[in-house]
Amino acid sequence: LVHRELGRYFSSTLVLRNDHKLIKSGPYAVVRHPMYSSYLLLFLGSFLISENWCIGLLGMSIILTLMTLRVGKEEAMLLNRFGSEYEVYRNSTDMFIPFRYVLRFAKTRSAS
Repeated sequence: LVHRELGRYFSSTLVLRNDHKLIKSGPYAVVRHPMYSSYLLLFLGSFLISENWCIGLLGMSIILTLMTLRVGKEEAMLLNRFGSEYEVYRNSTDMFIPFRYVLRFAKTRSAS
């Protein structure tokens, strides 16, 4: 789903193409980094079924550290390229976990 939404802008490295557009639809309407969100869920599941929670916790710590470093670089690149458009998008979406989306959904459900 994420690959389809990004289309030809998808890359395993941190690169912005000359005609790169800021993608804010699909899963990107809910979180800024849905691919990393899926990795977090995968590693969280692996941690929970791990027989050795010390190793699982160490693995989660390493993954979270590496993801945080990479996301920092990625967000700096996007802010540099898209400026205020990215700043507005960043301020209206969550990084990995869609807290705002869930709260908005819960408010809508309780109002009806």
